[in-house]
Amino acid sequence: MPFGLCNAPATFQRCMMSIFSDMLEKYIEVFMDDFSVFGNSFDHYLDNLTNVLKRCTETNLTLSWEKSHFMVKSGIVLGHVISDKGIKVDRAKIEVIAKLPPPTSVKGVRSFLGHAGSKVIVYSDHAALKYLLTKKEAKLRLLRWILLLQEFDLEIRDKKCSENVVADHLSRLVENENVEESTKLVPINENFPDEQLMAVGVNDPWYADIVNYLANGVIPADLTSQAKRRFISITRQYFWDEPYLFKYGPDQIIRRCVPEEEQQDVLKFCHTLSCGGHFSAKKTALKVLQSGFFWTSLFKDAYTFCISCDRCQRTGNIGKRDEMPLSS
Repeated sequence: MPFGLCNAPATFQRCMMSIFSDMLEKYIEVFMDDFSVFGNSFDHYLDNLTNVLKRCTETNLTLSWEKSHFMVKSGIVLGHVISDKGIKVDRAKIEVIAKLPPPTSVKGVRSFLGHAGSKVIVYSDHAALKYLLTKKEAKLRLLRWILLLQEFDLEIRDKKCSENVVADHLSRLVENENVEESTKLVPINENFPDEQLMAVGVNDPWYADIVNYLANGVIPADLTSQAKRRFISITRQYFWDEPYLFKYGPDQIIRRCVPEEEQQDVLKFCHTLSCGGHFSAKKTALKVLQSGFFWTSLFKDAYTFCISCDRCQRTGNIGKRDEMPLSS
């Protein structure tokens, strides 16, 4: 099964459940590739384990010996400690909180009390959430969230990231104020001219001008006034999320822009490999778009790639122009 398919986890889970359908909830629990076999006694557990291993052998399932644990009374399953006493939290997950150093300053004490000693109120640093419950025209996904949140007595407050010390307590631990500050000051080098920051190399991708405009507002200097207006209009279809550039498609699908050095690999995957099938140039290009990739010369490059494919030329259909004449 190829990576990246949205329904791959559900398909794999259904496959595992169908294999162990007669054993589920009796003496085995399956979550993806994690199996838990249990029993009331040692002999009962041994019989159950034998049945599970036989089923794995019959269905050609391969188990990892290093990741398997047998004959245990308690163990870690999906991040929780499971035993005959119930489900407990894994101590390794709260080890960082348990080993917090004691505060050594007034600021550190206030930060700790605000983190653990008072009533917990969740503040968000995303100001747009304030208008979530009052939004009139929203998509179906947001409407489902709004209907769910209306069941709770909820108040959303916006707090700047620099002021939200509770959420970032672990990453903003107060350093010991008794440590002497270093007297060596490193001068700041402000000599970074635009020519150096915006230097164009020979390996820049085809969308370098678009990225420069979206990131810094720089328009190519060699464009006319009409070309500049057209260039700005085109850039509205893109957005920059470092280190990738994405394009809004007319079919409401966001696709990643592919640089030149990766285009042949994408075409090979969508045409030659198991995901392809040696289809025509148009179908290959559509397969690339369906996979979430885009570049401006996609259809032209797909045609060039298909006519140079050795297997397509050997086993493809023969046109009337290339047919051998029949002898009368």
